[in-house]
Amino acid sequence: MSSSASLATRGKRIGYCIAVAALAAAGLAGCGSSSDKASGSGGGSHLVNVTVATPGPSSAFGFLWVAKDQGIFAKYGLNVKIETVSNAAQIPGLVKGSFQFIPQAGTSERAALQGQPVVNVLSALTNATSALVVRPGINSLSDLKGKTIATASAISTPTLLAKAYLQKNGLGDSVKLLSLQNEQAQETAFTSGQADGLFLNLDAAVEAQGKVKGSKMLATPEDLGLPAGAQAGLATSQSFLKAHPDVVKDMIGAALEATKYSIAHPDETAAIYAKEFGATTDEAKEIYSKIKPYIVLRGAPEDAELSANAASDSSAMNKTITLDDVKKAWNTTLAEQVFKQLNCPDVCAKS
Repeated sequence: MSSSASLATRGKRIGYCIAVAALAAAGLAGCGSSSDKASGSGGGSHLVNVTVATPGPSSAFGFLWVAKDQGIFAKYGLNVKIETVSNAAQIPGLVKGSFQFIPQAGTSERAALQGQPVVNVLSALTNATSALVVRPGINSLSDLKGKTIATASAISTPTLLAKAYLQKNGLGDSVKLLSLQNEQAQETAFTSGQADGLFLNLDAAVEAQGKVKGSKMLATPEDLGLPAGAQAGLATSQSFLKAHPDVVKDMIGAALEATKYSIAHPDETAAIYAKEFGATTDEAKEIYSKIKPYIVLRGAPEDAELSANAASDSSAMNKTITLDDVKKAWNTTLAEQVFKQLNCPDVCAKS
């Protein structure tokens, strides 16, 4: 049995099976043998059903699709459904229990800072991988004056980053941000000409560029010049973490193993992006190459990264947020335990 599969050992299986009745009540069902979990060979009835809500397919959360495609979720005894849910519905649904996890660390962190009972349990990126694509005729930042940029909902990380980017370049009052609730509406606003630019996750920006002849990428994640922070990973509700720590631990284990795979297998990961995100092969390779520098594999964010989050949150929430405040929005105890079980000393660092 591999070290990464040790989470499903017989030693913990007794307690895991005792919890099945409670899991079933929460929409999580199944209790197979430990060998089923370790090998991923168990049938659907042996897997625990888990739902992860995302705003749409994105390489920022690419480990989710890698884990699904490579059978890693099944290896950890999980049957994971990835649902598309608008940004505005993410926190309410998580708290209510409509789904068990979301991968947006920034969204969940700010919600926790506002008193919502949610917590981040894993970070898999050191940067929010947003980008800005613009229509033909816009060749520089100054050309954006008087223009409209489509982006995500007002509470989302892309919108906050767009505001910061425009403010940093002296355009805070001269560019209109059109906040829309779902990625299809955001992309359509750009491709139809309703908006002059699209500030969204890298995947959406690259794909939108391919649909508008003559459009160009005006800002990549690297161009945004953001300090390293603790970004996309896994967040859950405080109640779910307390009631089902084994399930949370298995999700973390699958996420870490999928992240390790993403770093070690660039071509295969790009192929998964192409298949799952509807990108062309070239688009998927471009997306992977631009996001890879920010993919990290470790148990917990560094204090410097959480401090960067605190500065960003302070600006977004218009009040002082300290490092200690941010730390209360994170609980990486399980992630640190799982990380030690992964035998990957040579790859457990920034790629």
